[in-house]
Amino acid sequence: IVVLKNVLKSTAYGIEEIFSFNNKLCKSKEEEEIETTFVGSEEFKYFDCKPFDERIVYDIVIIPPMLKDRLEELITKELISCLQFQHSKKALLASACLGSIVLAKTKLLDRKKATTQWAYEEYFKLNFPKINIDVNKILIDEKDIITAGG
Repeated sequence: IVVLKNVLKSTAYGIEEIFSFNNKLCKSKEEEEIETTFVGSEEFKYFDCKPFDERIVYDIVIIPPMLKDRLEELITKELISCLQFQHSKKALLASACLGSIVLAKTKLLDRKKATTQWAYEEYFKLNFPKINIDVNKILIDEKDIITAGG
């Protein structure tokens, strides 16, 4: 779970909590548990974050909802490179709400369908014209990248 300074804490923890509940069900069925890790470029007092590390390959990378404030400056070359690397190693990339802006910056959504928070439709069309944005869809699954609206 990617954590930037402007992440909505409740949503990042909510994602982790959903996987925790899933693990309780899996344990009762003797299925494999899902390990969650918060990954970020800095330390946060609310999250125990691991740094971006291209030696670690994840199965799924989730970018939770975040505030638009300062988002552009928080999307570093290091983050973009990390997401591109994870994608090249077959990690499923997923975003919710404005997390799709992070994915858009990687160029991995170019020539694909995506969704985002409805109020940012024009922003997407102006800044990412190669992405087929559809804010009327709550979820768009492009097999290797999933975006959820808000």
